Amino acid sequence: MSEQTGSEQAESGQAGTAVVTGGGTGIGRAIARALTERGDRVVIVGRRPDRLESAAKDINAEVGGPPVLPFAADVTDPDQVERLAGFVTGEFGTLDVLVNNAGGTHSAPVTSLHDLATRHTTLYLQNVVSALLVTQALGPAIRRPGGRIIMISSRSARSAGGDPGYAATKAALNRLVVGLANDYGPGGVTVNAVAPGYVPDTELYSGAIPAEWHERIVAGISVGRGGPRRGARRDSHRGPRPRRAGFVVRQRHRHRGRRRFATQHLSRRSERTAAPAAACRHRSAGLSPAGRGLPRA
Repeated sequence: MSEQTGSEQAESGQAGTAVVTGGGTGIGRAIARALTERGDRVVIVGRRPDRLESAAKDINAEVGGPPVLPFAADVTDPDQVERLAGFVTGEFGTLDVLVNNAGGTHSAPVTSLHDLATRHTTLYLQNVVSALLVTQALGPAIRRPGGRIIMISSRSARSAGGDPGYAATKAALNRLVVGLANDYGPGGVTVNAVAPGYVPDTELYSGAIPAEWHERIVAGISVGRGGPRRGARRDSHRGPRPRRAGFVVRQRHRHRGRRRFATQHLSRRSERTAAPAAACRHRSAGLSPAGRGLPRA
């Protein structure tokens, strides 16, 4: 019997499998819910067991699909990532979708060169090394062909605004995707990045953005407001669904097999609108071609 791709599974109604890091809050939680609504079995990963348990309980109660499984782990710690890999392979065997969403900022004051070095090292661990560790650990379990690996990047990597240290790590993540896409492509696995814009009600921004900054950012958004708490999904091939994509503006989505790297830059639109949608879309549509690159685990 031939092995089905993630797309064929979705079309046939069979449940897929997914892991979402940083899945207890914000973008990750919205992605986990969107995948669960598709019928996928999902593991959400994060450092705080209470947040994970709460998210899993809420999604399970609201969606009523396959139960979301919480797994507490710090994905910057290799030993904990190895535990995660053992759990996922034990539960699923084969993994259809990996969403590397975990990351964040480092807000401690910088008063010395030591503080500065600590800040940037921490940012790199949180936003780049975490994604690399999880991808390498779970790589052997990714379905071939048809698996999807998705990195949650940021529009700040291509803009002049925001924290330059954070933006630099997201730019590094984008470049990492290039190598991983080339490496996994020959096996029929795609690797892509989604670059969300501004949404104020995530932990990344909550309490960290002065009111005047918020107003300045919102003034530059075509629809005149920040992103909503609940995101939308995107159609696999036909662009935004009218009722569910209220923050998808000024975008072009190119699906070209010959392109070596596809990062969706979601300019000034809701992170929660973009990311859950793209996660579901990449569940059944690939953008990265074959090639050679980084070694797999």
